[in-house]
Amino acid sequence: MISRKSNASTTSASGARSLDRRAWLEAATDAIAEGGFGEARILTLAKRLGVTRGSFYWHFRDHDDFIRALLERWRDEQLQAMVAWRPGTGNAEADLRRAVHLLLTDMARDAKALRIELAVQDFARRNPLAASVTVEVNRARMKQGLALFDALTADPGRARALTLLLYACITGARLMLAAAPQDAKTDAIAAELDRIIGDAIIVPSAAPSASLRRGMAR
Repeated sequence: MISRKSNASTTSASGARSLDRRAWLEAATDAIAEGGFGEARILTLAKRLGVTRGSFYWHFRDHDDFIRALLERWRDEQLQAMVAWRPGTGNAEADLRRAVHLLLTDMARDAKALRIELAVQDFARRNPLAASVTVEVNRARMKQGLALFDALTADPGRARALTLLLYACITGARLMLAAAPQDAKTDAIAAELDRIIGDAIIVPSAAPSASLRRGMAR
């Protein structure tokens, strides 16, 4: 009896190569980064991996099951990545600046992640599951951003508006960075966007909070 392998490629008695589930998902992720979800076809990926379609059906029921696994993998990775920019310094302005810096300058160096993000968001316009997954990720990001602004301003309405504005700015910036060549110029663009967002959104938002603290101390 042949047992399923979860983390390694194997070779059958006939010499055919059999890949694990992760290998298929990673190959699809690379293909999506290059050309969108249209590249995540079973036959296309089988040729890319040098295996038969039978290897695919060993790990996935059908193409829909495969797409679901891809989207859930992306969702889990995005939610895990949010840990890096959670508030934690005790300084609201510093936490916000750190979050923006991570989302811009660090992301500028990961062109593949940017292209995958764009591909998933585009796929969400025509695939209900992708739409559901992106809504879940976007809401989680907004919630965490709101927590950052809540610590910076005493006005809940202002905090919500600023969170939406920051999210829109970050999204637009990432679109720009995804289209730019990955070189020193890209890093300079990311750094400039980081500075602009900080000066335009974070600093003015921190000022009322500081004034309020001064008034309370009198």
